[in-house]
Amino acid sequence: MSQKKTIFVTALGGVAEVDTTTVPEDVEVEIVDLDELEEDGTDYIKKLSVGAQQYVKAIGFIGF
Repeated sequence: MSQKKTIFVTALGGVAEVDTTTVPEDVEVEIVDLDELEEDGTDYIKKLSVGAQQYVKAIGFIGF
């Protein structure tokens, strides 16, 4: 069994939509809404997976 991969989709100033028929079975897609992150601050952060929190920090969008 191969390790599951994750794709993070960011949405800023619009709507993020993923066509699940184009995503391979072993790829997990997680949407990170940067607008929501700006509005709600740490409340939205708590809703994200640990991997998504690390991703947001790594791209420099928020320091936590």
